Amino acid sequence: MHDPGRATGWRRDDGAAAVEFALVSVLLFLLLFGIIEFGIGFFTQQGAAAGAREAARRAVVGKVTSCANLTTIAKNAAGSAGSFFDAVTLTTVDDNGAGNTPNGTVGDVGDDVQVTIKYHVALPLVSALVPGVPSSLANLTQTGTARIEAQGSVTSCP
Repeated sequence: MHDPGRATGWRRDDGAAAVEFALVSVLLFLLLFGIIEFGIGFFTQQGAAAGAREAARRAVVGKVTSCANLTTIAKNAAGSAGSFFDAVTLTTVDDNGAGNTPNGTVGDVGDDVQVTIKYHVALPLVSALVPGVPSSLANLTQTGTARIEAQGSVTSCP
């Protein structure tokens, strides 16, 4: 019997699918890991926003007793994203246009309290696969603002 697949001039395609998968899988995995890293970064950014907002809200109602307490409030509000926080600061902004009131002073009713969180985002997957990509993005900030409603309710934190 004559086998047309074995005729002279015909190539065998047994390994073609494996080679094609090897070429395409590199791009597929880079895309997949990039999506995962973006998700982690977005999760951390949302956690920092929630932490800053909650810490500012608690500061204006007098629930912040110390700088350590402010950091704890922010990290608890952020959940597991709080582990990426580097610094939490509180600043009072004067409502009459006088600019920032320095840390260590208590704001007046109507002034704004700003809680700023510095955080970083880890990128272990992409940085391991793509040369030149840093392992983390540092010095990112998120700010939450709330208005002081009662005199003497704010303690400041550097």
